Amino acid sequence: MAQWMDFPYTSSCRRTRKPQSLYVPNENQEERHLRIALRKSTTEVGGEDTAQRDFSSILEEVPTIQPTVDEFRNPIELMERLAAIGEKFGVVKIRPPKGWKPPYSLDLYSSSSPMRFPIREQHLHKLQMGKAFTFPDRLWTFTEYQQMNEDFMASTFPDSQPSVDVIESEYWRIVETQPQPVTVCYAADLDVRTYGSGFPSPKSSSAAPHTAPATATAMEDTNGPEFDYASDSWNLLNLARSDGSLFQHFRYEDNDGAGDSGGDGKGVEIPGVTVPWQYFGMMFSTFCWHTEDNFFASINYQHWGAAKVWYVVPPSKATAMERLMKKSLVDTSKHKTAGQGSVGTVLHTLALQLSPSLLTSNKIPVYRIVQQANEFVVLWPRAFHAGLNTGLNCNEACNVAPPLWLKWGYEALISYRYYRPICVPHEQLVILAAIHYEGVPVDRLFLILDALIRLFHDEESMRRRSTLPQLPFTLSLAAYRQAIKKQQQQQQQKGDTESSQLPQEQSGEVEGDGKAGVAHMLHRMKQLALLRSPDCSNCQMACFTGCVMCPHTTDVVCLSCEKAHISNSAEKTVLYRFSLPCLRALVDLVSAPLKRHLDEQVKANPPPPP
Repeated sequence: MAQWMDFPYTSSCRRTRKPQSLYVPNENQEERHLRIALRKSTTEVGGEDTAQRDFSSILEEVPTIQPTVDEFRNPIELMERLAAIGEKFGVVKIRPPKGWKPPYSLDLYSSSSPMRFPIREQHLHKLQMGKAFTFPDRLWTFTEYQQMNEDFMASTFPDSQPSVDVIESEYWRIVETQPQPVTVCYAADLDVRTYGSGFPSPKSSSAAPHTAPATATAMEDTNGPEFDYASDSWNLLNLARSDGSLFQHFRYEDNDGAGDSGGDGKGVEIPGVTVPWQYFGMMFSTFCWHTEDNFFASINYQHWGAAKVWYVVPPSKATAMERLMKKSLVDTSKHKTAGQGSVGTVLHTLALQLSPSLLTSNKIPVYRIVQQANEFVVLWPRAFHAGLNTGLNCNEACNVAPPLWLKWGYEALISYRYYRPICVPHEQLVILAAIHYEGVPVDRLFLILDALIRLFHDEESMRRRSTLPQLPFTLSLAAYRQAIKKQQQQQQQKGDTESSQLPQEQSGEVEGDGKAGVAHMLHRMKQLALLRSPDCSNCQMACFTGCVMCPHTTDVVCLSCEKAHISNSAEKTVLYRFSLPCLRALVDLVSAPLKRHLDEQVKANPPPPP
């Protein structure tokens, strides 16, 4: 693996010049405010010459890694080995070992039952304004979409077959100077459960592979006998839940214990996160600046077609990137500051495209990737990314949550609060990872323990601050009211004001001694961890570890938003999923193998005598 680190670093000299004035015909007042704000932002930072758009020579390229067959077997292990590269660049491009090329599994030209899919219209001349895309009602066949791309390329470049660099330069000329309205279509976020995956599944692995479009640049199919593509960990149908991913144990169960896994044992699936989305791109179709949901890592594979150009900002510069994106929108009565209107939510709209030149002039590093067929792009947690397609192509992507994601997952809780819900509770993944601690490699276990201790301290602090009675989860309203009444009577008899701050918690989960007691506790915790949790009606965060509720209203808030609950009833209370003694016991369980490991290290390498 050492040779992977020997990649070149390049630098370039950049000229700065006052940006040209922008004019867009027939724009409304709102669009004009946005355009002026962007120009003002660019002017204040000393915007670069808009004619200089040869990003292939300006931006540093991300290294391409080609692992051996053994190194390629487990995606999580490979990410961990490439952590230094991933954190520096925010992304790694991986070219599979020689011979690894799964056959494309969809028949795009079926005459009997052609695939029909939705598209989104992207107005290139408005991408710098953060305007939402439009979604026509009609569905397209692949043949129609392919013809649209061919017609658009012929009208844009009538006398040539442009290179990637030429297409990229023309794209940014349109986006930045807005010479005239230009609209393209992107078939994005196609749920593979509805539209099918390009990867073979166990049910379809025996079927004959389908041929990629004749106009697409597809890699030669050189299937090796050693690759079982249907069960391969790099098959995106399997990747999110591959060995070592925190999604491995994630699922939900109903309150009666019946799961919603559909009988496959995998659990609930979240489109684009635990199950892939497929993408059909045409020339100039765009993915705007964004991070993945919950700041998850992401893995994108190109099945066939024209190159996809990526721009990536590393996680270390994510905060600076957020500030620049907010600054790029105007602060008016219609577009208020962060937390009050569209400017505050722009980070989650996926509809704002800013030139890499603007980022670099603000001292935000931007790295570039040209992804070709049969290549993976592995995005690190909280890496901002954007890009464009240079022609007809097909990609597929899903999220993945290696243990190294945990620190960024905690940051997502802070970033998302009051703006949008999270798709998977961070605390749920932490608890499930801790419950399945046995056999986990030490390096991963340290990360899990760190997240678990933080969760325990946060939960303990919130419960101690609460002035409400506190009870464990119960599904019986009668039992709930009986417990409330009992606690109130005890407090009146004792006259102890401190008892309301942290009532005695039931610790049945930790009853019993030895292995039997531990097994009982972990089994009970797993049952509770798999129950769904509501979102806080105030801050939109998941009420996973606990919530404030009252039987007289459907309003539910998290412990942090206790004072925002609308009820003044005496029956308002805190419901917790796990008792504090139970959480403390889990911390001790996860700590034990790490302590043994450290003791063995000290014994094997004793410190020198004083």
